[in-house]
Amino acid sequence: MSRVSFTSCLVVFLSVHAYFPGNCWPNGAPVNVCDDMTPRHGQNRPQPSRYSPYQITQSANSYRPGDVLQVTITGNGGTPFKGLMVKAYDPETGRPIGLFKGGLGLKTLEDQGCLAITHKDSFPKKAAVIHWVAPNYSGQVAFKTTIVENFNNYFTNLDAIVDQRL
Repeated sequence: MSRVSFTSCLVVFLSVHAYFPGNCWPNGAPVNVCDDMTPRHGQNRPQPSRYSPYQITQSANSYRPGDVLQVTITGNGGTPFKGLMVKAYDPETGRPIGLFKGGLGLKTLEDQGCLAITHKDSFPKKAAVIHWVAPNYSGQVAFKTTIVENFNNYFTNLDAIVDQRL
């Protein structure tokens, strides 16, 4: 390879790598991030959850067989977000429970031990309404969320709070 060709290839490679610095998931999170719910956006790290402009609410923290609970994600002051991932778990055992119903702009992840819901596209969203279906027994449920504001800013380990108005 000539020196000019090598230099040209190197410039192209570095340009593409700078423009696409890491994995981003415009069609939703893959199942292999289900355990830690981290987007893996290049070298970017999660923002401290205390600075999150997002509110995650759940309609109840207990359920009976077949109940459908609602989880709502909104941004304070209408702050949009591009991506999300939500998991339901038993707060005593930490094990995933129940199933999610797909919704507008959402898709479920139900593979390789992952029970979660994520975004289908990277269009800015002002809110997301998620429906979770309880398993065939009664118990407690909690929801853990990751929200991607943009490629550089995301928040992990956000807990839903119970909103009795839902």
